[in-house]
Amino acid sequence: GQSEKRELPQVVLVLLINAAYQGGHGRPGLFLRGSTRVAAALILPLVALAAYALWLRVGQYGWTPQRILVAACVLIGACYAVGYLAAALAPGSWLTPIESTNVATAFVILAVILALFTPVADPARLSVDDQVVRLQSGRTPASKFDFDFLRFEAGRYGIDALRRLQASRTGRDAAAISRGAGEALKRRQRVV
Repeated sequence: GQSEKRELPQVVLVLLINAAYQGGHGRPGLFLRGSTRVAAALILPLVALAAYALWLRVGQYGWTPQRILVAACVLIGACYAVGYLAAALAPGSWLTPIESTNVATAFVILAVILALFTPVADPARLSVDDQVVRLQSGRTPASKFDFDFLRFEAGRYGIDALRRLQASRTGRDAAAISRGAGEALKRRQRVV
């Protein structure tokens, strides 16, 4: 989606800033120092734009595994954005604070990856939980709910949710939800 494409400029800026910085060795010219400070300051509005786009999309359609991964990227981008903005605004030395930002963000990246590969932040589990809540609360009508997402894209969490939805006999649109879940469980491939 669109929010995934908005992550690319931040990544490019981080790479270019680090390439220009080269560990702080040498005496860069005024133009290079000025342009890297501007680039470092530009990361924050780009990350904010990506976060806003993601927030709008999640508000409309809920969490999906892809949106959870984008949220992880936005979190990592925010770490770079804050650190690089602080480096750009720091008087004196030329972007020296990006060194500690890079190290701290590397630990954040490791923590995020670890969380995504555990049940704590498993994208499939989180998205299934969110989508089921949206369905049961009536935010997403049963007639528009993507039961095939649970069946074919959400792994064991989706299958378990479909079984619970099929067995449910109470709540808003319980009959339609039970029927939709049962039909999805019977399918061998996604309905196009």
